[in-house]
Parts: sequence; structure tokens; C-alpha cells
Amino acid sequence: MVSHSAVSDQGCEPHFQPRPLGPDSLTWKTFGSLYFLPSALFVGMVQNMHPRLGAGVEFHSEIHDEFYRRILRSLYPIYGVVFDGDRAPRTAREILVRQLPKPLWEYLIRPAGGYFYQFVTIGLCDPEIRATMGFPWTARDQRRFDRLCRTLSAMNRVTPDGIKYFFPRIHAARRRVAGKRPAWLSPPEAPEMLWPGVEHRGEGKHYCPVHADRGSGSVTRFRQLTGF
Repeated sequence: MVSHSAVSDQGCEPHFQPRPLGPDSLTWKTFGSLYFLPSALFVGMVQNMHPRLGAGVEFHSEIHDEFYRRILRSLYPIYGVVFDGDRAPRTAREILVRQLPKPLWEYLIRPAGGYFYQFVTIGLCDPEIRATMGFPWTARDQRRFDRLCRTLSAMNRVTPDGIKYFFPRIHAARRRVAGKRPAWLSPPEAPEMLWPGVEHRGEGKHYCPVHADRGSGSVTRFRQLTGF
């Protein structure tokens, strides 16, 4: 992750060598937590409100064909930009962001549990944005949202790190900086069950780590799957 001012006009290469984030950074502590995930819904919605990005999502994204698999496998490189250490700049250059085919507030009401997603995404918006989208927000809604935030904050404080930072890419990074995972071992990639269909795996628009190092032995394969 680098600042906009660090990027040259000629390309995407920074003027200086980026310094990787570490476990003492607020980003590692917050972005990696299991309880940050509800905020990710708001982030995705804000991205889709950009006119050009929204148009690209509307006319070019195919995430509706494999909603959950696409989201889950995309988390690997997205988290990698933050947690891959010295490899993070390379991960950032390789990442392809795939979004939803319709504005988030229209699409998330469709899958199971959609009401919860919609509720959390709309409690995170400013009142003016909620009004523009035509969503009412009552005092009762605000009380429910406040209770949810207090609950998530309390759970974040008491949940052990091994559970709170369970995602393989994050787990691997935390073990790496603690000296419990070899630095030469590449970060975990999405398992095959999350890949796109065989007929689409060669398409450059998909993140599909077919060439990822899974390890030659059972122990290494387990570590690459779980982040240990």
C-alpha cells in the first residue's frame, strides 16, 4: 500500500521502495480482524458509487455467476496487499479487482442473509446517502445498529487472535513475523474449490492461482492451505 503521491505519472511504480506494514500497524490490527468484515460491505458499496467503476461493474463483471466463490478467493490477494510483507508490492501489481454487477444495495438483498448485509451496509452510510438511495432509517434501526457495534467491539476484544485472524493469508503473515513460518514459504493462495470453472481458468480477468506452490509434502500442503 503506497500513497498516491508516491506513484509516478508514467506508470504505477512508486518513486521509493514501499515499506511493508507490520503487526504494530493499525491496519494489521483492524483490517485483519474477523469483526472488520461487516465494514467491508460499506467499502464495496462506496467503490461502486464511483461512476466509472460502477459502469465497469454493471457491464463487465460476472460475479453473479459465482458470488461466494468469487468473493472468498478474491480475499486472498486483497489481504495480501496488506499482509504479504516484502511481497506486498508485487501482490498489489498483480491484483485484479472484481466487483458486483449491480449497485451493492440492489444486489446484496438477493442471497441468503441479504437483509442482514443490507442493514449493516445502510447503518454505516451518512443520513444523506441513505435518503438518496431511498432507504428509511428509524430510531429503532439506530438502536439496533448501536447494539450490533457494541457487540462486535466486545467480541473483538475477547476473541483469541488465533480465531480473530483465522483467514489463511492473514494467519500465515502473523506466524511469519513471529518466526513460526519460514519466510521462503509463499503466501497461501485460494484452494481449487474456490477457482472459477475449468473453461474460465485461463482467462486473464480471473484471479486463479493455478501455478501457486502448494508444496510437495503433506505438511507443506497443510501449511499452504491453513496458513500455519
